[in-house]
Amino acid sequence: MQDSGKSAIREIKSRLDIVELVRKYVQLRPAGGRFMGPCPFHQETKPSFSVTPASGQGDGFFYCFGCQERGDAIDFYSKINGLEFKEALERLAQETGVDMGKFGGISETPQEKAQRAFKKLYLDMYEWAQRRFVMNRGNPEGEQCRRYIAGRKLDEEIVKAFGLGFAKPGWDDLRGFLKSRGYDEAKAAEAGLLSRNDKGNIYDRFRNRLMFPIKNIAGQVIAFGGRVIDPEDEPKYINTSDTAVYTKGDHLYGLDVARRAIIQARRALLTEGYMDVIALHQHGYANSCGVLGTALTPNQVKRLSGFCAQVDLVFDGDDAGRKAALRSAEMLLAQGMGCRVVLLPQGEDIDSLLQGQGKEVFDDIRDKAATGLDFCLSQVEGLPPKEVLGWAKTFLGSLANQGLRAYFLPRLAQGLGMDENALRSSAGLPDESKVIDLDRRRGKAGKQEDMPSLDQSRIRAQDVIEFAVQYPQHMELLEANGALFFLGELRGLWNAIKEHSPEEAVTMANDSERQVLIGHLAKLADLRDLADREVDDYVEMVHLFAVQQQSREIIAEYKKRVAAGQDVDELEFLLQFSGLLGRTNGQH
Repeated sequence: MQDSGKSAIREIKSRLDIVELVRKYVQLRPAGGRFMGPCPFHQETKPSFSVTPASGQGDGFFYCFGCQERGDAIDFYSKINGLEFKEALERLAQETGVDMGKFGGISETPQEKAQRAFKKLYLDMYEWAQRRFVMNRGNPEGEQCRRYIAGRKLDEEIVKAFGLGFAKPGWDDLRGFLKSRGYDEAKAAEAGLLSRNDKGNIYDRFRNRLMFPIKNIAGQVIAFGGRVIDPEDEPKYINTSDTAVYTKGDHLYGLDVARRAIIQARRALLTEGYMDVIALHQHGYANSCGVLGTALTPNQVKRLSGFCAQVDLVFDGDDAGRKAALRSAEMLLAQGMGCRVVLLPQGEDIDSLLQGQGKEVFDDIRDKAATGLDFCLSQVEGLPPKEVLGWAKTFLGSLANQGLRAYFLPRLAQGLGMDENALRSSAGLPDESKVIDLDRRRGKAGKQEDMPSLDQSRIRAQDVIEFAVQYPQHMELLEANGALFFLGELRGLWNAIKEHSPEEAVTMANDSERQVLIGHLAKLADLRDLADREVDDYVEMVHLFAVQQQSREIIAEYKKRVAAGQDVDELEFLLQFSGLLGRTNGQH
């Protein structure tokens, strides 16, 4: 990123009050010199989301003590709205009145610039198409469409909120409209708004259909779904294919409308069809969204998990609905989300149930719904033992981390009527009771074979940085005892803290360093100084780990030379070991 880009970022941050920005999405209360509230990025009962205002020493930032999400005002805006960094920056520049051109913008390659212009062209065409469809709905030719909407008992407020429109029966209404706006029909065909036949003729893709605009989280139209109005027409639905701005497995229908309600409710209702989503909103379930003509995908789960940690899956009660619910529940559980499976009575969809029997019946079905895991177990019950074990192994293998495996393993074992150790063995999982506790930070170093792996060394590097943030006055002491040996790519961050201050270092750090530092600064408000003895214990632990790591490297080098047939000065290696042993005996 060029310096002009950094200047633009600094200017945007200077005009943003992170507390007021977060307050648009989270209820905050003062807590000393910061603000606390429920985290918008995970489900929790006790508020653990901290917002520290900007000060003369550094930028404001947020940190969640529960899920460890962290960052500055731009990070929060991008995460809460599901935007890429550049998209978030451009939108915030507009909101704060910062002219990106004045600063030279953000550095981008010619290819990136061309791609951005290409996407803008698509988005502009989709926005004009949406305007045309909405206008058509109010025209005389839209009478049949209006009758259909009235028959579904949709309020005008809901119709406007979801931007429902109408595609005329003819073959060139949208084609002619886009052409009159100066758009190339070939580009409109590439964007999925028009179609091209084998003879090369271009015509309207959507004809005589109720139109559902599909929007990204920023509210931009990126695709359409079209439903037949005349029951004699086929197919029932036509949807935009994947394009440069739209991949159906990445988005959720109605999430742009439901986002804030989902955050407030801490829960989402997820269903399958356009009309199912709209029907739920019509009856007051504003935290509802839907998958887009495909099975739930990991990207959709990731997008939804940014707003809540609990999901009610609302699916038809037939075999197809149960299979879809099973796949969806597995995917949500694998990412650590909680879910319930709400199966509708046979022959009912959500609209017919709510219209015919009311919210009370639907709420009762929701209250009695099985949890995601219980539903999964019920679906594999009765299968041959080999298939049950295969499912359990696949499910455990899909879990996002070791902690989730530790959580689900005993519950799976109990649900399947198996011994936990037998299930662990069948699934090929290690005995987690033998795994080193990575959070053990104040104890003595273990045996050499228990030394941490490279990934664990990365964690220890962050621990050393945390110590520096809490006790900058002891940095030289820690450095003298081998702390630099563990820092790796965080060495620059260590130097910035040492030369300036932890708060000032935030503005100098790169993205990965900043994430580490913000987390430690947020924790600092909850920590009190350790006694001198505890500081000494930590210094001793770092020293012992440094010595043991260096010992392993000496052994590895010795074996490497022997294996290569090189001459080995055994006395040299012995002296190196003697020096290390002397250091472990207090000679340092």
